[in-house]
Amino acid sequence: MARVLIVDRAGRGANVAAALRGRDYAVREVEGDPLLPGHVFAALENVTVVCWLMGAGEGQHPEVNGEQLETVLLKVVDTGVRGFVFERPGDATNAHVEHARATWHIPIEEISAGREDDAGEAWLNAVCDAVDATLGIDR
Repeated sequence: MARVLIVDRAGRGANVAAALRGRDYAVREVEGDPLLPGHVFAALENVTVVCWLMGAGEGQHPEVNGEQLETVLLKVVDTGVRGFVFERPGDATNAHVEHARATWHIPIEEISAGREDDAGEAWLNAVCDAVDATLGIDR
């Protein structure tokens, strides 16, 4: 059973966790402030896929998809993580995601940002499908 780590500041983690458990994934969520990469590092043990769902949420800090993302991606390279799901806050590409994809060949799937006020079924399915895709699973 693959273990998925959810990093989310928009309060959708429980809904994502339930949807992923419905597909037989073990799920862990980061507690505390994901702006501090150490909280993410501490949760990476035995994780197969990281879901960086930081594209939505009130009070977004630019560094969350900048310096913090870069730091987490650098750490992921030295772990057993085999996939990364990135929630884009807009349409632009993210240089850190592109660098990780090109340099370390990390399977990365990108999804559009969901609304912070709900985690709709289509968005939840997109997250689950992205996790499957990073692992080469076709349902």
